[in-house]
Amino acid sequence: MGRVRLKTPSTFADYLDLTKPGIMLAILMTTFMGFLMGSRGVISWMPLLWLLLGTALAAGSAGALNHYWEADVDAKMNRTAGRPLPSKRLSPILALNFGVLLGLGALTVLVIFLNPITAFLGGLTIALYIFVYTPMKRKSTLNTFVGAIPGALPPLAGWMAVQNHFAWEALAIFLVFFLWQMPHFYAIAWLYREDYAAGGFIMLPNVDKKGNRLAFEVVFYAAALVACSVWMTMAVHLGWIFLAGSTLIGLWFLYKSVLMAIRKNRDTAKQVMITSFFYLPVLVGALVVDYCVSAGF
Repeated sequence: MGRVRLKTPSTFADYLDLTKPGIMLAILMTTFMGFLMGSRGVISWMPLLWLLLGTALAAGSAGALNHYWEADVDAKMNRTAGRPLPSKRLSPILALNFGVLLGLGALTVLVIFLNPITAFLGGLTIALYIFVYTPMKRKSTLNTFVGAIPGALPPLAGWMAVQNHFAWEALAIFLVFFLWQMPHFYAIAWLYREDYAAGGFIMLPNVDKKGNRLAFEVVFYAAALVACSVWMTMAVHLGWIFLAGSTLIGLWFLYKSVLMAIRKNRDTAKQVMITSFFYLPVLVGALVVDYCVSAGF
């Protein structure tokens, strides 16, 4: 195990670290996409700003509470031992209070400035992430599947912030972002399988020693993602630009997933992870350009 790099103490940076800003950014992108799809390209800016604020607070709450519950595990893993709690730069009670306050702020913003169903989805996201997914990581390989559910709720909340009712379009949006997470997290679990094992997490790459099940699931979910993105395009009545962009990046994601399934090595797993990072910005860009072209800009 390599040496742990401890960061220089900085209260603001440590609190920001508790919110998991990288994950928050991905959540805000998917939430924006759900809102834009629900808006049919006609954006009401104030509801969007309240949605993004409420979603950022909810994501930050889930991140901080996750830091609190997993501080003991983080201390055992090289990649997380330098976090604010295991490195003793912040106390657990501060992280807990911070997470609770962010969660209360999120629910307040969403219920007052948007609608109850969006606030419910925000609260459900936090609850599933903390009380179901987090403890499940030490109990079953199904944690990745279960964890993808709260990860796919923010774009659904974005849709509901505008539409305020369930429709098949919303299901298509949910499924696309659910499916995207599976190869993404399997690739990460493969790259850091020794670290996860040290922390006591039961991840598929640590249980599936030969990698046959992992290979099947990575390819299955990546292929399903391509099909589901086509369905979402038709369900939400998007144009050919979004269809082309989502299909091309989806097929590239599938190609990298097939390589990972065949070779089962760190290099191909890293390629899947990197491709997954590009997937969301490409989708956002394709959606915005699609709507701009449709509007005649």
